Amino acid sequence: MKAMAIDTESTGLDIAHGALPFLVTTCDDEGMTRFWEWDVNPITRKPDIPIQDVVDIQSLIEEFDVIYAHNSKYDSRLLAAMDVDLPWAKVRDTLVAGHLLATNHPHNLTDMCVEYLGRDLLPLEKAIKEVTRACRTIARREHPDWRIAEEGDADMPSVKGSSKRDEDKPWKNDMWLPRALGFYRATQGRSMDVPHWQNACAVYANGDSEHTLLLGLEVERQIRERGLWAIYEHRLNLPRVACEMECYGVTAIGEYTEATIRDYGQYVAEAEAAMVDIAAEYGHDLQLASGAALNDNMRDFFYGAVQQECPRCGYTKRVKHWNGERANGEVCPKCAKPKRGMQGMTHKLVTTQRDNLSLPIVGNKKTGNATLDKEAMQDYLTTLDDGPALDFVRLLADKRNYDTALTYMEAYRRFWVPVPGTPGYFHIHPSLNPCGTDHLRWASNSPNMQNVSGESKEISNKACFGPAPGREWWDFDYKSVEARIPAYESGELKMIEVFEHPNEPPYWGSLYTLTASVLYPSEYWPLAEKEGAFRKAYPRLYKQAKFFVLAKNYGAGRRKGDLLSKVHDSYDLVDNEFPLLAKLQAKYLRDAEKTGWVETLPDRTVDPDRGYPILASRTDDGRVLSTTPFNYHVSGTACWVKNTALVRCVAQCAEWRRKGFDAHVALEVHDSILFDFPRGATPEANLPRALVLKGLMERSGPDLVPSIPTPVSCELHLVSWAKGVAM
Repeated sequence: MKAMAIDTESTGLDIAHGALPFLVTTCDDEGMTRFWEWDVNPITRKPDIPIQDVVDIQSLIEEFDVIYAHNSKYDSRLLAAMDVDLPWAKVRDTLVAGHLLATNHPHNLTDMCVEYLGRDLLPLEKAIKEVTRACRTIARREHPDWRIAEEGDADMPSVKGSSKRDEDKPWKNDMWLPRALGFYRATQGRSMDVPHWQNACAVYANGDSEHTLLLGLEVERQIRERGLWAIYEHRLNLPRVACEMECYGVTAIGEYTEATIRDYGQYVAEAEAAMVDIAAEYGHDLQLASGAALNDNMRDFFYGAVQQECPRCGYTKRVKHWNGERANGEVCPKCAKPKRGMQGMTHKLVTTQRDNLSLPIVGNKKTGNATLDKEAMQDYLTTLDDGPALDFVRLLADKRNYDTALTYMEAYRRFWVPVPGTPGYFHIHPSLNPCGTDHLRWASNSPNMQNVSGESKEISNKACFGPAPGREWWDFDYKSVEARIPAYESGELKMIEVFEHPNEPPYWGSLYTLTASVLYPSEYWPLAEKEGAFRKAYPRLYKQAKFFVLAKNYGAGRRKGDLLSKVHDSYDLVDNEFPLLAKLQAKYLRDAEKTGWVETLPDRTVDPDRGYPILASRTDDGRVLSTTPFNYHVSGTACWVKNTALVRCVAQCAEWRRKGFDAHVALEVHDSILFDFPRGATPEANLPRALVLKGLMERSGPDLVPSIPTPVSCELHLVSWAKGVAM
């Protein structure tokens, strides 16, 4: 079996906006390195790629049986942009392998080479960074008309100087520049400032292809040694799936996006005004920070304001009592400072206090400092009684949600590209990463499409999206899959009853009401025979039960459980009611403490004996964080269910396209998959095909060991993703 590695360097990350490869490098299993580097027009940023080089690269790919790549999805898209086909059947992805071996370790090529090969690529990275940055400085000075990468360029929306990702940095998008600068100077009879600069990118890239090959061989050896080969082979489908979705994209509607931005902006302004009015009633001059940020003025209003003032000069100091600071009779530093040779004066600061909302302080789990993060806000929303404090918290929570949605929509608008021949419609081609989280949930960026949400009827950035003219969308969503998995796996009959009899008493298909029956039996059971009666009669208790369930499912501790439910020893009450579930949770914690990881449920079609291993989170002292093992097992299994469904559904759409029906998977978001079909003559015209896809998705649960029912809901969207019809 002949193997080689391939790597590409490009003029940017944003392929949909015109980024193209300017260098391709390969390294084969005999140690032969080949590379092709092309001149880039510094005005247009377009590389000049000879046809013969395209032919040679394609011929080389066809010669080898196995092609290693690190993030093959990206290399495949770049090669396709120059009409080179990378056959997916040959591809082995070291990024996929690294995630399988250690889910929460870094998976960039540099860190993986250190971890698995003991080799450091950092000197090569530092060298090309220094050279490129130096050349950018020269280009700015000598060639102001050259188009170098800068934040704010409409054709380079990923470029962001403040990003933590090297890929987004301006210099990373200009590694073609040293060669271009050298070529230009050569035409003038001048040489580069440093001779090796012109070849710096080739040296860097060739190091990547060489080490990708070595890394691929080593991680695959370890995968076979750990008995994970079948899972690895199945996971190799996901880069292809992600690539197809990226290339097709999801459609945004300009008119709807602009209207939603206007509406949300108006709500934010109204919420800010209402918050200022509430604060004014307490005598507090509220100064709001921009967006979703917070400031000390806001904290003063939440927790009470403590201020020290000098009666002589008026110097004031805020006392951040919410972070443990105390007013201790300090002297005024301004008066105490000597002036013009005269000794400073001692004046004690006078402390004043205003209670404002006087909310209890919720500390950050890591720092202990006061926080108003999402979890703290949920605490307040659950525990506060009706009144100005609750009104203010609701307004702040809603304002934050709207601010966040506005940030997302601005990003969608920055990354979209017009749909040819369809004015007002745009395609977004996000970068999708099936290995981008600590377990099996996908990540995405440029822009982040995992944040598209329609859970709230009031706040839904789904309103920006919809099918293009002549198209229709089918949205399939797994029904409460993360709640079903522990119920059926543990065999808890009452929990199973919730799902098997969703329209019958006493629980009416809700785990929240089931939990309420345990936490608040005196209030619940007299109303159990009438659907919705408990929720209507005791809305606060229902909300407390709901938040308790959500917190417990996501690994919250006992103190948090009691705080949300307002019931002492709520964990014990619930665990005693569901002993099989408690036993199962304890098992996964023991497994994690023993091995360091948990596994998803096995898939009988892939490996009936092994699930996907997910490393457990650890505390600062190295112990397994007790709240994560069961959560990772359940959420990881739910993601496996969706991922296997994606593989089947993408294959089905490809088969339909070969037969003339232009079906595509447009996007996956958490537990849902979005399909883009040609518009049918009637809303029901494409229902038979939709039911085929529904069946393919529902197959994933029964394939698990043990079998889990995974029903799927289905909606048809003809105009907007925010408005659909259940089918």
